[in-house]
Amino acid sequence: MKFKLNDQIAHPSDGACVVCAISEKEMFDKMELYYSLAPAADQNMTLFVPVESAEQIGLRAIISEQEADALLSCVQQAEGGDWVSDHNLRFKRYKELFQNSTAQGLRDLLMEMAVMLRKDAEKKLPNADKEVLRKIEKKAISEIAMAKNVPFETALAKVQTVLQSQPA
Repeated sequence: MKFKLNDQIAHPSDGACVVCAISEKEMFDKMELYYSLAPAADQNMTLFVPVESAEQIGLRAIISEQEADALLSCVQQAEGGDWVSDHNLRFKRYKELFQNSTAQGLRDLLMEMAVMLRKDAEKKLPNADKEVLRKIEKKAISEIAMAKNVPFETALAKVQTVLQSQPA
């Protein structure tokens, strides 16, 4: 899939981005066409992704507003998962979640976020898990915010409300 200037896309690790330029750059002694991406979650950062590798890297169009609403509804009705007490297994799960850059992967991230928020309310999350939670928020919430055309904080509050109303 080729993207155009100002397209709203999802980056596999940085969440929602806008294509702010498409230009040739010399990197690693090779001239190549690159997308310059502005992540919604960090306006001071620019990502450069080779146009030819974009699909392989996992860039995709963001979900639509209707898909965001359906995703939130699905997550709200789903039963929450369980906390994995083994640190190594938990972080293996996190790694797997972040590797899935599909819309289904977005749902799985939100489900994991629900588990983490419940655990944090019960007993404070370890710092490493808090960092993962911030990454989930950056990736998943930025895409929902962009899809619904609302500020990040508004989308975060909506998602937290949805997750708190999940069946236990």
